[in-house]
Amino acid sequence: MATQTTHSDGLPIILDPTVNSGTPTMNGNLKIKALPAEFYDQFFSNLGKQLKLSPIRGLFPLEKQPGVISLLAGKPEPSTFPFTSLSFTAKDPANEASETTITIPQDQLAPGLQYSDTAGIPDLLKWITALQEIAHGRKHGINVSGEGQEGWRVSMGTGSQDLIFKSAAAMINPGDSILVESPVYAGVIPIFKNLDCKQIEVPTDALGIRSSSLKDILENWPESEKRPQLLYTVPYGCNPTGMTASLERRKEVLKLARQYNLIILEDDPYYYLYYGKAARPASYFALEATEPCGEEAGDAYAEVGRVLRFDSLSKILSAGLRIGFATGPETILRRVDMLTANANLQVSSLTQLISLRLLDSWGYDKFFLHTRNVSEFYKKKRDVFERELQKWLGGGAPEEGESDEGRLAEWVSPEAGMFFWFKLLVEPASAQPPLPDSEEQDSRTLIETHAFANGVLALPGIPPPLHSLTISTTANGFDAPARGWNSFGLQANPASSPQFAFNQTGIIQQCDHLASTLGGLGFNYCSLDSGWSLPYYGDRHGRIVPDTKLFNMTELADHLHAQGLYLGIYVVPGGFRADRRKTILDTQVRIGDVCSGDNGLARCNWNHTMDGVQQWHNSVVNQFAEWGVDFIKLDFITPGSPDNGVHLPLNTSDDVIAYHKAIKNASRPMRLDISWKLARDEKHFHIWSKNADSFRTDQDINERGSNLTLAAWATVQRAIDNYRQYIVMHTGKDQTLNLFPDMDNLYIGNSLGEDYDGLSKAQRFTIMNHWMGAASNLMLGNDLTKLDAIGLQILTNSFALSVADFASNYPMRPRNPGTGFAYAKQLQAWIGGPDTTGQVMVLLANYGPDQGQGGFDTSLVGVQSVLERREYECTNTGFKCKTGRRGELAGYVGTVLSNQHLPCSSHSVKTPSKMSAKMVPQKSQLNIVMGAMTFGKEGTNGARVHNVKDVEAILDEFLKHSHTEIDTARVYCAGTSEEILGQIDWKAKLKLETKLVARHADPNAAPNQTPVEEIYHTYEDLKKHLLRSLKALNTEQLEMWYLHSPDRLTPYEVTMKAVNDLYKEGYFKKFAISNYMAWEVAEIVGICKANGYILPSAYQGIYNAVHRAAEPELFPCLRKFGISFYEFNPLDGGFFTGRYTSVDSDQVEPGSRFDPNKAQGKVNPDTHYYDLTTLRA
Repeated sequence: MATQTTHSDGLPIILDPTVNSGTPTMNGNLKIKALPAEFYDQFFSNLGKQLKLSPIRGLFPLEKQPGVISLLAGKPEPSTFPFTSLSFTAKDPANEASETTITIPQDQLAPGLQYSDTAGIPDLLKWITALQEIAHGRKHGINVSGEGQEGWRVSMGTGSQDLIFKSAAAMINPGDSILVESPVYAGVIPIFKNLDCKQIEVPTDALGIRSSSLKDILENWPESEKRPQLLYTVPYGCNPTGMTASLERRKEVLKLARQYNLIILEDDPYYYLYYGKAARPASYFALEATEPCGEEAGDAYAEVGRVLRFDSLSKILSAGLRIGFATGPETILRRVDMLTANANLQVSSLTQLISLRLLDSWGYDKFFLHTRNVSEFYKKKRDVFERELQKWLGGGAPEEGESDEGRLAEWVSPEAGMFFWFKLLVEPASAQPPLPDSEEQDSRTLIETHAFANGVLALPGIPPPLHSLTISTTANGFDAPARGWNSFGLQANPASSPQFAFNQTGIIQQCDHLASTLGGLGFNYCSLDSGWSLPYYGDRHGRIVPDTKLFNMTELADHLHAQGLYLGIYVVPGGFRADRRKTILDTQVRIGDVCSGDNGLARCNWNHTMDGVQQWHNSVVNQFAEWGVDFIKLDFITPGSPDNGVHLPLNTSDDVIAYHKAIKNASRPMRLDISWKLARDEKHFHIWSKNADSFRTDQDINERGSNLTLAAWATVQRAIDNYRQYIVMHTGKDQTLNLFPDMDNLYIGNSLGEDYDGLSKAQRFTIMNHWMGAASNLMLGNDLTKLDAIGLQILTNSFALSVADFASNYPMRPRNPGTGFAYAKQLQAWIGGPDTTGQVMVLLANYGPDQGQGGFDTSLVGVQSVLERREYECTNTGFKCKTGRRGELAGYVGTVLSNQHLPCSSHSVKTPSKMSAKMVPQKSQLNIVMGAMTFGKEGTNGARVHNVKDVEAILDEFLKHSHTEIDTARVYCAGTSEEILGQIDWKAKLKLETKLVARHADPNAAPNQTPVEEIYHTYEDLKKHLLRSLKALNTEQLEMWYLHSPDRLTPYEVTMKAVNDLYKEGYFKKFAISNYMAWEVAEIVGICKANGYILPSAYQGIYNAVHRAAEPELFPCLRKFGISFYEFNPLDGGFFTGRYTSVDSDQVEPGSRFDPNKAQGKVNPDTHYYDLTTLRA
């Protein structure tokens, strides 16, 4: 007879005198070796290691020892409970027409009304343990040392979901990786997300987990990253796919688990709902005791203890009982029990008792008979459902060589469980005529609208991927990666050196060509790399200065700005060693007192704890700003390495922080790119993301004095794989990055001839897809004057640019983050999104020379919706687009797919509009903003567009031209402008901004005049009216919120604090102002900087050829503080269209803004028409 005692941590173990400690047991001729207790220490999370059990619950089992008088816990007296017995009626599994009444008398009911052991009621544990021995052929027993015969036991939980969560919590630390089959049971996604771990998806098919994919992930896992230790799977009748893993697949997966030291989390609620024709495959729990893994002393042995199994009574007795049980290693379940004891003490004793009495009344034979009855019931339901599918959708899994023509769906018939998973074989919605009375041919529309209207509710097969990676506004306020040209490619290549002059003339030649060919498509950064500045010393204050024999920086910046381009420069950390005796500007500090040593670059190392160091950085950046610099590339940032064995013996991350602080206080916006290949650890990545706008993921693509190494395909492989290793840090959990990756210079055209570029056309297309999809800085390194036709077509293709725009918010990451580089005949999948509309983009790439083996199976990437293929055909005559579900990839081809339609034509190349040489470029491309002043309810002042469909049509046309910003105001059309916009689905594609005026009572108003609602710029008033705008617009957050006019009765200190508080509460992303005087702008910026408040990022004001009052003071003020100017009335309200000549013109429409009988018309006096006439003359 077994007796009980406790571990040192208070949990019970079972002593079985029939088991000899440490002696392996036999399964036939196979020895069974249980993993020792200390083996599991490596798997426990910090929480799992620190868990402590309540000393009271740890002693509960001792109460059951005969003769013990327990004074242990405050258990209520059972005689005070009002329940005297419990009866229920149950079907007889042998004759379901017959019922049996089961009564639990008072003496037997008492344990169900009282506190019980954490692991479960002992008699129920005993019953379930014997069930596991029978069902899975395992032998139970725990010896004195806590190891034992096979080292496993059972613990009860409030459903198996409860046990899965607690097991995961005991073994997963934040940042860990867990392998999960994909598609996966949706209920575990939030479990792993809440534990902040990376979910590494392992593709599945009709036979279960793809063992080849699992092997690929594990074989190629980066050595620098912690390996996954857990694998989650639902092997029978999986939710949602209905798939049951084959026996061979299970054996292969178990072998890999042993090889790579994994614990298998076997979630098996449908084990007893198997109804396949073949014998039920063995569970992982059974297999680990029957599959040999080695020999010892000439005898084969099986290692057990790698499977933690989860069963449930929900599907076979009652879901409402909430009874589940975990079976597995004693050492793990002890931690699970501790979590139960700390969270909810135990599973309900009463539901355990009810389950026990029912199971006892049946016995094991009737229990198995009952589960066969239940499984047969679901088999019949499957058969009926499948017959209807066959009838209406003509499907079923096609046999080999069988055409799928005429089929509307395909599926694999489930052999267990309750789920049917089928894939529609229809073309994308955009390629088909709509269904009758349907706006779109799409499964979601069909199910949620038409099917539901006919009394059927189903789940659309478009669940989002497990996680989404996004990029938000960077530390210095940028929302897109840099595109343009960098000089280093031509500087470093000996083939270009005789032709390329690194001086003002040579740079202007390249940059002018960039502006005339690609500038209008966002390629607008022109960056000087190393060599533009004096290398060994600075000016009299030690500041970095140009080599004036080569460059006049102010003239160069003015020239680029006039072309619509931005100027970038290259710098390295540290002060000049030769400048040690010089004094830092506006201080008494000598450089040598705060900068010492040698960083290997003729520079000394700054001591950032000392006064004067930040002032030096400020003085350098301020001088850059005076020249007109827009982009700083800060090189040699450490920790990091260019992978060539060179390591700087210092950490320069403090230099990044210092440059960022200087940029934030400079008179113009600047980007900060840091390089070289930076450290991937979370600590330093946090520093990079807080201070920089982009970071290098790879060493230099080319090296000085060598050929362009990107010409070698191996370098492409390296660049892509290095990017992958960075991005997997943020894959597997919802994560927002705050900076853009930089995969280094891009060589897209054969500008130096085949001998140097060495890349095929297909390879060049694939490179473009990767750089665009990664949201990487895209700095060309070619001689742009020699850019060939294919290179130009690649760079101007609208689909590629659409990919880049999408990736700027949703960068692509590897579908299987642990997978290393995929070689020939192997597809690698990258996915971006989903965005707020559910859109995803998928890049499938074949990195070898041979035809890729495999089609475009959407399950490969886990996107359960139709993907539209967009493949570039490498021809000299242009691009062609193809759509389709199937196909193979030729060698080196990388193709992008999307579940929403995107254009495939080439952009026409255009010259960007010129800017004044003195005008500071904006942070990003010139924005065209749609003003919604005339959208509103009919009869309200200014309203001209009243119908929602008309508004949608206008905005659709606006979107066709790739514009997204919409501007409205609380005052427009008496608030109805916001209301009509709130009735459309603008969040999917548009960015919406609104404004709030200040309004005060008129002290001279007549007594009978209706009083106005006063609006002061206090926290209370601002929040009240901001919430009204949010409600009207049907949103929780705005892209940008304006103060429409100043409130000069409320101190600006009060107003700016209120604005900052509302910003921190998450109501808007950006803050802007309108109709303020220049001196007020300066005062507001000063208040915000002094208090660390959000700064205004935009100013909206009137400006055109007639209204030019902003030029003398406002524009210089905005330039100084880096505030974007949003030009209102650029066509002077329509006067510049040539339609209007005088206030008496017959062309003035009644109700228009020029109607003199309307308030708006009265602001356009005759003198304005006179000015217009003068301009025309």
